[in-house]
Amino acid sequence: MSHVMRPAEAGDIAAIAAIAEGSGMFGAEEVAFLRDLATSDLAAAEGDRVWFLAIGPDGRAVGAGYLAPEPFQGDVCNLLFLAVLPAFRGTGAGRALVRHAADLSRAGGARLLLIETNAAAQFAPARALYGSEGFTVDGQVRDYYAPGEDKVIFRLSL
Repeated sequence: MSHVMRPAEAGDIAAIAAIAEGSGMFGAEEVAFLRDLATSDLAAAEGDRVWFLAIGPDGRAVGAGYLAPEPFQGDVCNLLFLAVLPAFRGTGAGRALVRHAADLSRAGGARLLLIETNAAAQFAPARALYGSEGFTVDGQVRDYYAPGEDKVIFRLSL
């Protein structure tokens, strides 16, 4: 299945929050934080942080991503948020979002794209996706999210 990518707009904030919540990967506080962050970023006339959506065949947003430059290192980007609604997992939406983030990063002159995720079992499909797209594990921070919940850092040379 092919997914159209498009930049998010202020009118997409509810869809971004619904994707984050519906993904089952983020708690209520994280969803509220993402909603506030998207509201702030999408209200700004300019900025180097980019929200984008994967649009399904019925025209609705089925996945979302958030890309930002690394502070103090302008040629490195971070894919700080990526989520796909469960009904659309395995359809290529996540892969399209990751590839879109890499394309945007390259177009902006980045040399590296970083992704951080949880080492917990429920995030194994995401880690497998990143590996299949050429990302390599570049580090792990023990107990980052909570005791026993490590952060895994992936990198892609662009």
